[in-house]
Amino acid sequence: MFRPGLEADAPRLDSQCDRMLARLQKGPATNVELSGISLKYTSRVTDLRQLGHVIECEKRVGGVTVYRLMPKRDTPATQMEMFG
Repeated sequence: MFRPGLEADAPRLDSQCDRMLARLQKGPATNVELSGISLKYTSRVTDLRQLGHVIECEKRVGGVTVYRLMPKRDTPATQMEMFG
């Protein structure tokens, strides 16, 4: 799931993805909340999307972004499907 050369970091990154997924399964979460799980939360969101999870984001005023976990796809999304 991770780039070559990051094998040593895989357990930590997997743990962050697991915690982030668990948080999103409870309901929408803000970027502030997700940054408490991982400072590079956008990378972990990308990792989860590459695993087939559908995560939508909504930008709000004041730099707040709300992330929502949607029903999982049967096949992983392409970059074009995720970002248009």
